[in-house]
Amino acid sequence: MRRREFITLLCGAATTWPLGALAQQPERMRRIGVLMALSANDPEAQAFVAAFLQGLQELGWSVGRNAIVDIRWSAGTVYEYSMSGKWLQLLKEIAPGVTRVAVLRDPSLAAGPGQFAAIQSVAPSLGVELRPVDVRDGSEIERAITAFAQSPNSGLIVTGSALAVFHRDLIITLAARHRFGVLV
Repeated sequence: MRRREFITLLCGAATTWPLGALAQQPERMRRIGVLMALSANDPEAQAFVAAFLQGLQELGWSVGRNAIVDIRWSAGTVYEYSMSGKWLQLLKEIAPGVTRVAVLRDPSLAAGPGQFAAIQSVAPSLGVELRPVDVRDGSEIERAITAFAQSPNSGLIVTGSALAVFHRDLIITLAARHRFGVLV
């Protein structure tokens, strides 16, 4: 009888042992990479990150328990140069009367000349005269947009940059005030 009890006990332990071992193993960590095209101190960027993390949590992912989230802030352009030419085409679609377009850009970005060249390559076929406008701060943005608005049939393209994101409210206000066709 003792032998039978021993074998039963041993078999019972052998069948439950793997389950116990599995229950004690930590959950597998997943690494999630996020590239934000905004600056880390931008309130809108922080709202995006918070919403993303909340969505992950609702799906059962918890930072530190089963997920590691690496966030990188590019705070600059994430566009391919060829896409820049599409901006002018889109602007002409939403504001067909536009014949002059200021291209607002941050001169400190290396992507600026490439973006402008792509826009410039489609301008003749659309009958648009382009003017590159290099700006470094809010006062330059305001002066440039106000000066450019003096001519009729004007439009505005704002290339991607941290400067444009930081001053987006100013740019939108000025564009609305001067009734620009705008593509940001």
